[in-house]
This record gives sequence, C-alpha cells and structure tokens, in this order.
Amino acid sequence: MTFLPRLLPAFCCLGAAVAASPAHLCCVGRTLRLGLFPTDFPPYWTYSSATDEFSGFIPEVFNLAALDIGAVPIVTSVNAPPGTIPPIDIFQHVDLVIALADANSFVTAGQANLSMTASFFDGQFRALTLKVPKSPGTFLLFAPFTADLWGANIACILGSALLLIFFNAVAPSDEFASIPLKKRVGPETVLLSFYHMLAFITGGEEYEWTTWPGRVLRLALLFLLLVTSASYTANLAAFFTSPDYEILGPKDLSSLASASVCTTFNIAAPTLGMWADSVTALEDPPLGSSLPVPTIAERHQFCLDKLKDREVDVFISSNADVKKILQKDCNNLALSDSLRFGSEALSFLLPMQEHTFSRNLSAAISYLKHTPKYGNLLDQFFLQSKTVCPQVSLDTVQLSLESQRGLFYIFAFLAGFAVVAAIVQFALRARQSRSIIQTDDEDACEKVANQKAEHTMTDGELLRLLVKKVDALEKLPALAAEVQGEDLGAKNAWAPKTTGKATLASVVPRGESD
Repeated sequence: MTFLPRLLPAFCCLGAAVAASPAHLCCVGRTLRLGLFPTDFPPYWTYSSATDEFSGFIPEVFNLAALDIGAVPIVTSVNAPPGTIPPIDIFQHVDLVIALADANSFVTAGQANLSMTASFFDGQFRALTLKVPKSPGTFLLFAPFTADLWGANIACILGSALLLIFFNAVAPSDEFASIPLKKRVGPETVLLSFYHMLAFITGGEEYEWTTWPGRVLRLALLFLLLVTSASYTANLAAFFTSPDYEILGPKDLSSLASASVCTTFNIAAPTLGMWADSVTALEDPPLGSSLPVPTIAERHQFCLDKLKDREVDVFISSNADVKKILQKDCNNLALSDSLRFGSEALSFLLPMQEHTFSRNLSAAISYLKHTPKYGNLLDQFFLQSKTVCPQVSLDTVQLSLESQRGLFYIFAFLAGFAVVAAIVQFALRARQSRSIIQTDDEDACEKVANQKAEHTMTDGELLRLLVKKVDALEKLPALAAEVQGEDLGAKNAWAPKTTGKATLASVVPRGESD
C-alpha cells in the first residue's frame, strides 16, 4: 500500500487540470469591455437605463469566461445593433461585441479585418405555427376510411347482393327450386338480397346459406368483414379522440420550401432563404440613423401579427425565442417538432490583431460550455430542458355529441324509412283485402307454391311459420272428433247413403243421391 501516497499527487494534478480551462488565468488584470446595444433583447440581455447596467444570458456567460482567464469583465453600451457587423472604429471604445456566427458573418468579419471567437451559444432554428380550433364534423364516423375505400366496400356489398340474386335464379336450393323463376328474381327477393348483405356487413347475419355457391360467397364476405371491421374499429377511436385543434403551416422541410416565413432579425434572412420560399422581418433602421431600433418584443409581435393574419405560413426563430413566445400563448401557437434545422450560433467579435487573445477566450468558452454552470444558465434563460406547454393526455377524452351527430342522423333516416315502408305495406294489404276472392283447391295450391322459401326467411318469420304449423297440428284431433261425432254408431262412415249428407265438405259421396 506504499504506492498510494505516490499516486495521490498525480490525481490531484489531474483534478486541477480538469477543473479549469487551458487558458485559465492567462490574462490576469486585463480589463475586458463588452459592448451591447442599450435596449432589451431577452433572454440574451436586458438593459436598465436608470443604472446603465445589463443582465441576462450573454452578460452571465461573458462574466464567467472573463473570470476564468483572469480578466476584469465590464459590460457597457455601444451603438451596434445586434445581428450586424459593426465598423472597425467601434473597437476604440470596447474590446469585443457579439455577432451571429454563420457563413455570411464569417465572410463579412474577415473582410472587415475582424476575428470571431468560438460560439458561446449554439441554437437551432425552430418553427412556430398557428393552432386553430377544429370542428369535429357531423359525419366523423366515416373519417377512418377514405372515399375510395368506402366505395370499394360498398361495391363488394352490392356485388354480393347481385350474386345472391343470380344464384337464386340459376342454382337455387331444393326448396327454392319449387318456386317459379319470376318469384325467385322478383322485387321482394331483390330487396331481401340487399337487406341480407347489408345486415351481414354490419354483423347481423340471419340468412341461411343452403347451397355451395352461397357458402363460398359467405366465406368471401366473412373475410371482407374481418379485415374491414378490425381496421375501422381501430381507427375510429383515434378519430373520435383526436385533438380539437388543427396545426396549420408546413409539416416538414419539403413543405417548408414552398412556405412564406417571418423571422426575428433580417440578418437571418439569407440563411432561411435557402430553406423557404420567402422570408420577411421587421426592417432595421440604417446604421448610424437616429431612428429607434425595434426591440425584441416589437420584432416578435410583428411576426406574430403576420402569422395570425395568415400573411406568412410560419414564424421561424431561435429555439430560445420560440419557447419564450410559446410560453405566453399555448392555445393559439404550436411548436413544430419536425422543423428543427440550421444553426444559430453567437460569438464574440474583436479586431484581427487580437487573434492570440481570441484563441484564449475561445478556450475558456469551450470549457465553460461543458460545465454545470452553463447548463443551469440554459435552463434559466432558454428553458432548455423544460416543457413549455403542458401535454394534453388523450386517455380520458370524452366524446361529444357534435362528433357523432352523423350517427344519429343515419339512425333517424333509417327509422323514418321504416315508417314509410310500414305505411306502404299497410296500403298494399288494405288493397289486397278488398280484392280477395274465394278460390278452389288449385288456387290454394298455387298460393302455397308461390310462398317464399324458408331459407330466405328471417328468424322471426321462421318462428311464426313454425307456430302456425304447431297450431294446425293441435287442431287435428279436435277436427277428427267433430267429424266422427255426427255418426258414432255407423260402421262405414265413408259409404254412400240414400238419405242424409256427407260429413266432410271436401268429400264427394259415392253413388247417387235421393
């Protein structure tokens, strides 16, 4: 264990090296003046005209980086609007300013004999889109399927009904074959075929498939019903519980190419112009002009007004900007997760002759970005790891009457159609009852032959037919007793007699009458 004391100094030196940047205390005693424009640009900085002091994210980062290299940080006012490359003579009053670290700024800075440090803030462009209320729709229950899919299902149902009529005509069951062809393909049979197919697709099958062509058709219908009902049921719940709002604007980068964009600063327009069709922003006054420079709040409001008036499709700015804006209006704005692109980096800008100092400051900044202090600043000023708008859970969403009005409209239509059918049937029966004529046995047999086949009847019709037959069977013993009661002593009740009359109206007496 004697080697442990020898290793302890090495670990201590390693810890000291990791705890500071490579440029730690390289510029002790140097005064470092950062020039910021004297206005409010939250969360980057805010300005107090009463005390002539700055606060916010950039002053905090500047102070931490300056203290790491041993410099004395001072933040002062300068007439250099943010997002612009200032003239070289401005560095007679300050040591460095801030600039947007993109390709255009690097080129412009190089041409102006200026140098940029490593970026102290790396952001991305994010998109805010408009969120508008959405009506559930009267016939939302049809939304799970597209129109062509509904058409294909309806075509299968109608085709199956026509096939059923065709089978009844060319390959009827043994029972149905005794019925004339005119009756097998008559209007009532056609209506029954369509009814049974519609009842089948809704899960209310009550048709008896007695032939093999019909059974094969039933297998096809069952397979269609299996896939259709499963797909419809799964999607229907999602449509009924979908959010009651609609997100406008582009949904991805491909649709952004044809969209109009509003952004916070004009300097970002060339970069965004590579992604969007058109870019607009609140105009800045000319450099050196006495006109007031728009504040960040005015810039945001300009784009929000454009967005809400539908003059632009999307508002694109830095992640910090859009989160701050979204926090104030979660009901009407939405943050697009798919539109996250580009890079919005901020750097310090200083004269080219300070390139050695620029490297030291860049080392301090790079180290600072990997410390917990920097992470806390991101959370504090940019809501980096925080959820801005509460997530709405759809697990307990209640269905409204408005979303299912179409269901009750269809029910009312079918119920009304049933009433009309009842009135028509009542009128037809009343007409038939006035034209009833007593017919002989041959006419009765023809009526029996013209009745529907039992396999085409519904369950209720079959039950009523069965009850009638049972009632007829129960009356047979009473009828036989009544017939035999007229002559209990006669041995041959069927023999012809010279006196009296036949006991049954349907039996013709043998021989001649008196």
